[in-house]
Amino acid sequence: MKALRIVTKIFVYIAMAASLFMLGLVFLDVILRIFFRAPIVGATELSQMAMVCILPAMGGVILENRNTKVDVLVEKFPPKLALGVDVVTLVISIAYCALLGWQTIESSIFSKEFKVVYSLLRVPEWPFLVLLGCAFFVAAIATFVFMINRIRTRNQPAEEHMPELDILEEADDK
Repeated sequence: MKALRIVTKIFVYIAMAASLFMLGLVFLDVILRIFFRAPIVGATELSQMAMVCILPAMGGVILENRNTKVDVLVEKFPPKLALGVDVVTLVISIAYCALLGWQTIESSIFSKEFKVVYSLLRVPEWPFLVLLGCAFFVAAIATFVFMINRIRTRNQPAEEHMPELDILEEADDK
């Protein structure tokens, strides 16, 4: 589990750097376009590449229980039913993330074989797809860990069940 924590932390740092890059790029592009009539060539493609680099933070968000949760209906359920709904939703999420990861890796293989590039900057597309595919797999694993912890702490309200990642702490201690 320590490896999962390290990988998700690396992905979060990549996402933070990509966010700052994209913010600075768009700001600079607007300034240059408005005041100097000289937009940054390829700014849109660079923003697309940066946006792909933001998505890998999903695993860290899941493990830290910082994802947005709308549970207006589920919070009114009895605890066992709420747990059941959470588990079913999490299993679907695991399957969905794994499927997206697999399909994205398949797309990256196609992209590499046929030398698909971003049209203006001619940067290969496949490395970004590999990063995205790996991020989906990490998100699936993180969701699985989250689900196990949710089941282990089934008597607590859903919003309090993973405050300190105790399943990861226990695994790190062993």
